[in-house]
Amino acid sequence: VNALAFEAEWSEIYEKHQVKDGEFTKEDGTKQDVKFMYGSEGTYFEDEKATGFMKRYKGGKYAFVAMLPNEGVSVSEYIASLDGESLNALLANPQYATVHTSIPKFETEYKVEMSDILQSMGMTEAFDMYNADFEGLGTSIDGNIYISRVLHKTFISVGEKGTKAGAATIVEMNDGAAAEPTEPKEVYLDRPFVYMLVDCENNIPFFIGTMMDVN
Repeated sequence: VNALAFEAEWSEIYEKHQVKDGEFTKEDGTKQDVKFMYGSEGTYFEDEKATGFMKRYKGGKYAFVAMLPNEGVSVSEYIASLDGESLNALLANPQYATVHTSIPKFETEYKVEMSDILQSMGMTEAFDMYNADFEGLGTSIDGNIYISRVLHKTFISVGEKGTKAGAATIVEMNDGAAAEPTEPKEVYLDRPFVYMLVDCENNIPFFIGTMMDVN
């Protein structure tokens, strides 16, 4: 049994006037009435297939990152284009700009039996009743020990105050000429998107999900 629990408050929580009714459009065109949380962030991401932003949690160690595939790019197509190297490069090279954002309030659960998935990735012997070798863990008088199944279940809730699975300010001094102000970016999560919970100290996502259906 392996468990991960995460609960954090946003560095800047959403006030009542920032929560408004809106529509979320699924990939099949179906529209859903949802509550959106509107705000402005300072970290923007962009690659060839998507745009996104980072919203930090209180203390600055962790953050919520959302990537919205460009129009005409499905979530599955975008995910297929990601690997460890490209994801690391994306998170390591943000643009610091004003980003007008919206996040739908959502709760989601996911449950899957992973035995077939793990075996398709090459982990076959551990599931073999006769050839599995777990003697280092123990033995049984009833027969050889092997893995019978692997269950995986996740839950995430994103709301005004933060996330379950409020300020961090960084001021850097440097010399040089001032950069030209950039136009604000916009990333409104009103259609399917990819989201991550990220360890900012190591630039590593520890939770990745997709939001396809808010209701």
